[in-house]
Amino acid sequence: IRRPPRSTPLYSSAASDVYKRQIVVGSPEPHGPLKTSARDGHYAVHMALFLGQICATPEDFVVKLDVDLKTEKEEKENLIVIGGPGTNIISRDINSSLKIKFNEKNIWAGIENTAGKNYSSDRDAIIARIKNPFDKSKYIIYLAGLRAVGTKSAILGISNFWERVLEDYNGQDNWGVVVRGFDLNSDGKVDSVDLV
Repeated sequence: IRRPPRSTPLYSSAASDVYKRQIVVGSPEPHGPLKTSARDGHYAVHMALFLGQICATPEDFVVKLDVDLKTEKEEKENLIVIGGPGTNIISRDINSSLKIKFNEKNIWAGIENTAGKNYSSDRDAIIARIKNPFDKSKYIIYLAGLRAVGTKSAILGISNFWERVLEDYNGQDNWGVVVRGFDLNSDGKVDSVDLV
């Protein structure tokens, strides 16, 4: 993997090489209105390895469970939110602020783009950057799939295929793409993504 430039939406500050975001993963315990358990929090490890190429580790711990972030009222920070609205309550809170979003009537039904097209494969995911709706001076990077394997597609998309995924980014405040994961080496695991 080549080191991404500092102009990518993941870089935290031109003035400092220290990472300045919270990574938010869903709680593995049943929680939220759907009483679901997240099974994709471990994907944050792969994301952290990627971020290690861009900036240095801060003194504070950067990973929080969605329930802890909510309890501690830290939604007004720069965030990387991992996991969809079914398993991450912060994801549920920001879904309506996204251009490409999970179906609001049934989050398991699919991802919808601005033209109303629906993406419903388990391997489909959103990679997005938006202004934080809780504090417009902050940003959220959103990496979420329809299922856990979809979230893995989003993480692989931004970490291993960032050049392709960020090709049309152009520094926009509110930006997003839908990716679909594929198993190219036929081992039963997602190892590549395409923009859909």
